[in-house]
Amino acid sequence: MKYFLILMVFACAVQKDSTILAKKGTVFTIDLTAAVGQGFSWQLRDSVFGEKLRYMEQTFSNKKNTVPGSDGIQHFSFKAIRSGKTALSFIYVQPFIKPYPKDAKTKQFSIVIH
Repeated sequence: MKYFLILMVFACAVQKDSTILAKKGTVFTIDLTAAVGQGFSWQLRDSVFGEKLRYMEQTFSNKKNTVPGSDGIQHFSFKAIRSGKTALSFIYVQPFIKPYPKDAKTKQFSIVIH
């Protein structure tokens, strides 16, 4: 199994497949590839995580050595505020087209806070 260590100032979290282990009080980031040049982006599907996590910010960065309009990375940052389990659910859509397609790509992350 592959493990990815995501480090930020004063924080760390371990991401294993679709489960993220985070220490209470830390900030962790989920990075998702997006074709923003084509109007696509990842959107949070709901806010059921609100009791355990605080949404901090979303940023975007271009991949290295790319041309304008190429895929980039959306960075979603959350702070673990209460011990327990919760989930983050994302949907990949063109947010200006509603309703969202039923077959849109989704990603689900289980979050365990200790």
